[in-house]
Amino acid sequence: MQLLILDILLWNFIPSFATGVALNAVHWFLFAGNAPKRGEPLYALHYNRMFLALACAYVVYAESDLGPNLYSALDISPGPAFDSRKLRTQYLSMSLRFHPDKSTSPASEHMYMLVRQAYEVLSKPTLRAGYDRVGPDAIECARCSSEADYFRLATAGWLQYHGVTLGMLMLVTLFFNVSTGALGRFVVLMWFAVVEAWLLLSPVDPVPGILPSHTLWEKVTLLRATAMALGSLILHVSPILFGSHQTASPDQTHKLLADLDGLMNVQTSQIRSLAEDTHGPFASMPLGGIVMQDVDRSVLDPARHLRRFAESN
Repeated sequence: MQLLILDILLWNFIPSFATGVALNAVHWFLFAGNAPKRGEPLYALHYNRMFLALACAYVVYAESDLGPNLYSALDISPGPAFDSRKLRTQYLSMSLRFHPDKSTSPASEHMYMLVRQAYEVLSKPTLRAGYDRVGPDAIECARCSSEADYFRLATAGWLQYHGVTLGMLMLVTLFFNVSTGALGRFVVLMWFAVVEAWLLLSPVDPVPGILPSHTLWEKVTLLRATAMALGSLILHVSPILFGSHQTASPDQTHKLLADLDGLMNVQTSQIRSLAEDTHGPFASMPLGGIVMQDVDRSVLDPARHLRRFAESN
């Protein structure tokens, strides 16, 4: 939680600082003493391109930072291409190759343990489905024994991440950075949240052809990184494009928060529909109702509280 809050705060200040530093370096190298000045059209064009380049670089870094998953440890594919017979064949072959008694490589013991863990997780259909959906948290979840449990774990993670993210961004926007791109950033992040909910609440990976070597959870992680990068791009580039760096007036702030409240109602309606469609197999359980109550409490309430706070000031 603390790391998420720190990450959100850094995304509000570091990208523009890094873009400015990188752009100054490029201008110094290419233009010497004739670099375009802040406020000039050419400077705005260069700033936007540099920011976009750094945002794309961050997404590429996020993908490379995921590291190997349990499927790659056994050199097999997740999703529809998963083959239980190949799983066992690969396990027998690789466990023999990396067995400490058979290999003298310093990394053999680590690889042997990783191969064993991969087989233990992926050979159990329910646990494998949970791992695909929520990543390593599925392995550590002692109370999870059914797909319904993993659905709820995924939903709880979604609510926590987006509840904290949207709440923190509203506070930062309210006190520090209510500007041209603030509403655009919220629109991007909320629609990405809807797409993420669609992925997490689907019975199986709905887009197996996109990044086929990645699990559903890894796709969600990349989606979050992309949303943060795109949202930051809109926040910081919009004032450059439209020539407005001014802080919004109190009336504009109230309108912004009211607009956000309306957008969150639309988002929650879509999440409700997704939850009802997905949790149909678990109709005899209270999971669906709990999910929708949590959505209302975790997503809508912060917007209402912040709007009332803004109106009282």
